[in-house]
Amino acid sequence: MAVVPSVIAALIGVWTYREQKKVDRENYVRQKETDRSIELRAQRNQAYESYLTAYRTYMSLYDFDPQPSDNSEAVIKSVNEYWLAYSNLFHIASDPVLRAVSDFHNWAWIENPPVTEENVDSFRGLYARIITAMREDVSERTSLSLEEVEYRLPFNFVPSESSESEAAKGG
Repeated sequence: MAVVPSVIAALIGVWTYREQKKVDRENYVRQKETDRSIELRAQRNQAYESYLTAYRTYMSLYDFDPQPSDNSEAVIKSVNEYWLAYSNLFHIASDPVLRAVSDFHNWAWIENPPVTEENVDSFRGLYARIITAMREDVSERTSLSLEEVEYRLPFNFVPSESSESEAAKGG
């Protein structure tokens, strides 16, 4: 008679052990997914910051006179940093961020339109899309509208119909 309770206790112990191991495995998998998500968010944040910094560093070269020549060491260095930061987004950026950045890049960097009222509006809209997409990706939300971000951008333009300088890129 004493054997039956021992067998029942042993079976309950085995069942409890197996269930606990199953729960532990599930928790481990969930924790690893959480860790990967946190790491990816940090990597994206760093890549986004690098891109924005590289673009602004390049543009700041043209904020004051005399403007550097296209083959100056500072321009070459900042162009290389920009292209590296831009190309590094392709494997890590979310789809909305990559679309916004590549649209901006093609317009501001490749087309390089002159600074006019219309182009300033285009610049602000495209750049605001980048910031909004990055904010939504990194923090998973933003309460700022696209128009509010556009209004608050840290750029000061002096549109001129005859301006064809590098300042047309937004600085």
